Amino acid sequence: MEGTFEERDINITITDDKNCRKVVTVEITQERYGSEKERVLRDLVKEVTLPGFRKGKAPAEIVRQRFDETIRSEALKNILPRAYGHIVEKERLEPIGDPVFSDVKEEEAGRLTFRMDIEVVPRFELEGYAGVKIDAETVEVRGDEVDDVVKNLQERQADYAAVDRPAVSGDIVTLDYAPVGLDDLPNEKKKVSDYPAELGTGHLIPEFEKAITGNTAGFTGRVEIAYPEEYGSAELAGRRVLYQFTIKEVKEKRLPALDDEFAR
Repeated sequence: MEGTFEERDINITITDDKNCRKVVTVEITQERYGSEKERVLRDLVKEVTLPGFRKGKAPAEIVRQRFDETIRSEALKNILPRAYGHIVEKERLEPIGDPVFSDVKEEEAGRLTFRMDIEVVPRFELEGYAGVKIDAETVEVRGDEVDDVVKNLQERQADYAAVDRPAVSGDIVTLDYAPVGLDDLPNEKKKVSDYPAELGTGHLIPEFEKAITGNTAGFTGRVEIAYPEEYGSAELAGRRVLYQFTIKEVKEKRLPALDDEFAR
C-alpha cells in the first residue's frame, strides 16, 4: 500500500551506542524511493501551471525537469518519518524524543541511504528481588529538584519561532548542503535539502556546527569535514569532504510562561 513499507523495500542495520542510543543505518530500495518521488510528481502535476499549459495539464516529464529538486525534497520529507515509524514498530523500540537524521544520500543506483540516532528507554534485567524486604524511607523533595522538574516540563512544551539573527546554541536551523566536486561546484545529485539540525546537542559534526553558528538565514558557506577512521559510513570513514551549505531558516526555542495555563 502506498506510504507503507514492505520488508523488501527497506534494509536496516542497528547497533548500540552509548547512553541508550540506537544507531540505525537505513537503505531504501530504488523501487520504493522512486515510487515516492513519482507520487510527489503526480500531486505536483495537478497543481502547477506552466507557460503554454493549463493548470494540471503540463506533461509529467516537463514538470519533473522543472521541479526535480522540489520532488526530491518532498519525497524525503515523506519517506524519512515513515521509515522511522516502520523501524520503531518492527524492532519494538521505545524512543525517547525525536530521531536525528544524518548522512541522507541518494545513491547513483537510485537507492536512498541515511542514518538515524534514536534515544530509547533503557532495559534492565532484575534478578533475585522476589521476597526482599525493605524499610520504607521518607523522601524529602528539595526546592531545586522541583525547579528541575518544572524546567523539564517547560522544555517539553517549548515551541520554535523563526528569527532574524545569527544562529546560536539551542536554535534549530534548516539547511541545504551538498559535497563539492572536483569542478569546485556543489554535487546537486547528492544535495540534501531542508535538513533540520539543533545546535548545541552534539548531533552535528563539530566543524559543521562551528561553521553554522553565528550566521543568519540566507548565509551560504563552505566547510571541510575530516571524518574519523571509525566513522559509521564506510564511504566517508577516513576521508576529508568539502561541503557547501546554505542556512534557510533559524528558529529560536521559546518556553511557555509559568502561569495558571501552564499548571493545567
